[in-house]
Amino acid sequence: MKLKYGVIGLSSGNGHPYSWSIACNGYKKNKIKQIPFKRVRDYLPKYEIDLYKVEGAEVTHIWTQSKKTSQSIASICNIKNISKNLNELASSVDAILFLRDDILYREKYLNKLIKTGKPILVDKFLHFDQKKVEKLLSSQKFDGQLFSESPLIHNKNIILNSNERNKIGKIKIINASVPGSWVQYAIHIIQPVLNLIGNKKIIKINSIKTKNATTVVIKWTKNLITVFSTIENSNFIPFTEIIGSKSRLRVDWDLDYVFENFITSLKSFTTRVKNRKFENFNNQHLLISKIIDAGR
Repeated sequence: MKLKYGVIGLSSGNGHPYSWSIACNGYKKNKIKQIPFKRVRDYLPKYEIDLYKVEGAEVTHIWTQSKKTSQSIASICNIKNISKNLNELASSVDAILFLRDDILYREKYLNKLIKTGKPILVDKFLHFDQKKVEKLLSSQKFDGQLFSESPLIHNKNIILNSNERNKIGKIKIINASVPGSWVQYAIHIIQPVLNLIGNKKIIKINSIKTKNATTVVIKWTKNLITVFSTIENSNFIPFTEIIGSKSRLRVDWDLDYVFENFITSLKSFTTRVKNRKFENFNNQHLLISKIIDAGR
């Protein structure tokens, strides 16, 4: 029996209510032109959805602030039910996909959803304010109720194998940049890098800001430096550069195939919900929020 998921979405410029629903349900190919996000329309034809999509889960319900938008997403993404409100959706599903990335304005909805006791996948990151993250984590009905990660941690190009690590040598500096605002997109460069550096501790953290750019420089234990930058009003392929004692490796994110990373995140969430085994990532959430907060 498939898990029932409910999608809560709609924030400006965010196509995830479409793409994440499609990752579970597939989509009507004759309606692809109705998807109002060019990047989503461009990458979907690269996949045989029936082979890639998440098994064991179906998006059965959706709620957005606009009934017209809900109807559009439901029609394209094979969603059977349009919910009248949050409570109706939450009471009808096993878990919730909270696919709004307007972090400041979505907080009131997230607080209501936590009270339902349902597992929740949260798009982008929990919050850019470290104190708000602490409050959200402490309000969980059980450890791991809130699942939030950058899908880019599953990008195979930056998961270094032993041969690659030996070739790079001792990592000295990691430099990563992404276009967009700091509070919304820094998570995509921070979390993959944290997976690379392991259990090192922050010694010093500084930020530099201009009108359109934010950079956070961190000195870690064992003489490691990381540099995270976001640049607004710019259009470039995000990258991560790893410089070691022997050589360097630069990874340019392949956004044409980022849908695979979405699917992997959803599969990870689905496994947790199905097995009722929710890992406690509170320490990592707090570390990420500390870095994001530093760049505000």
